[in-house]
Amino acid sequence: MGSEQQELKIRFNVRGSLITTLGSKFSKFPNTKLGKLTKDAPEYNEQLDEYFIDRNPMVFHFILDFYDKGELHLPKTLCAGSIKNELEFWEIQENVLRSCCWKTRYNDEDDSEAYAMINDLDFKVKPERIINNEGMGILKHERKLRYNIWRILQKPASSILGKAWFTLVFFSVTVSILVFGLSTTNIYSLQDSTKHNASEAEKEDHLANTTLFRHCVLWTDFASNLILFIDFLLQLYSCPNKKEFAFNLLNYIDLLVSALIFHIVYSDLSRVNGHEDIMGPSIFKYVYALRALRLFRLLMHTRGMKIIKLCIKVNFIEFLFFAALFLTCACIFAAVIYFAEQGKNSEFTDFFESIWWALITLTTVGYGDKVPESVFGHVIGTMAAFSGILIATIPIVVISSNYGNFYSCYKVRDKHKKSSLPVKNFEEGKASQKKKQKCNNSGGIGCSKF
Repeated sequence: MGSEQQELKIRFNVRGSLITTLGSKFSKFPNTKLGKLTKDAPEYNEQLDEYFIDRNPMVFHFILDFYDKGELHLPKTLCAGSIKNELEFWEIQENVLRSCCWKTRYNDEDDSEAYAMINDLDFKVKPERIINNEGMGILKHERKLRYNIWRILQKPASSILGKAWFTLVFFSVTVSILVFGLSTTNIYSLQDSTKHNASEAEKEDHLANTTLFRHCVLWTDFASNLILFIDFLLQLYSCPNKKEFAFNLLNYIDLLVSALIFHIVYSDLSRVNGHEDIMGPSIFKYVYALRALRLFRLLMHTRGMKIIKLCIKVNFIEFLFFAALFLTCACIFAAVIYFAEQGKNSEFTDFFESIWWALITLTTVGYGDKVPESVFGHVIGTMAAFSGILIATIPIVVISSNYGNFYSCYKVRDKHKKSSLPVKNFEEGKASQKKKQKCNNSGGIGCSKF
């Protein structure tokens, strides 16, 4: 601004709203858009002696207040994107924004990031992605088949076939877990037939009945596992990103459990008495029990599980802090209780035994296998219990607040998707409108009234 402008008033036309203000205020911030404004600017109209600004008039009043007071306040009716665009247009730094407007500026931006994360969770694989990943050598109908299979598996609610297959897989997982539970009961075991007090006839009758029951259970387990194995093969066949599929731990668990169950069924049915230990090494027994993890694959299709996974991903650093804080408190209380009970209680023999007591007390589980006996030990136990309650609230508060935010964003996004006009219908309406306009221009010649 020149010295001449400092004594003059400047008139702005902001989308039809005429605003007159002193020009001397703009020299306080020469690096901003209004601070660099001159009569050579394209916004200046020489005939009307005014500057035309095609921006929101309501926001412009707040911009002028910034030049008066040196503090920027913005209306709460603006969203974060609008605030960012206005600041960029007026070339004003965000550090002049007052703290009372920070929530308006950044909370909406957090919501935008939440919507972007939620969109990434949805099924968005298109046939073109499968084509690009696998090359052009695959037939067109096979590409379409793979895409349809992947859509059925990953978004079962999109079709009746997807819902039916999801129900079948869920039923198979439930049966598989039920069979695992039956395999741990006495009615499933053949060893009861070796009772010495029973007669030979009772032994043979018990062996026949138990063997029949066991074979029925095994065939049921085989059928459910076969369905789950087919589901695994379909996912492997139709997956557009084989690398991502290969790094999924649940896929390896599925494959190991399926192979082990097939081995058990084959080995058990090929034996007459079935007394041998068909499980083999103990590591196989743990793998055999991991079949319950198959439920996670089904739960990953639900909205709640997707949001929980997103909360853990977003707040991973906070969870690491919680784990570090928990372990630190456990070590402190373990060391104190060890010295407090040393020579008075035989249960706290070393520091590691005290660690066990501290972990159980901090989690407020309290098995009661180790109990302090001294007065000072009781005080330490009370402090550890209260500390555990306070520490446990950290992840609960973090998860609940983020879960509520993501869940509300998820519902709003779904409502927006349902109310939005599809692109196809929009294009059809646009083409119909052009056709109608063309017919009107031509006087209706060659146009159908329908």
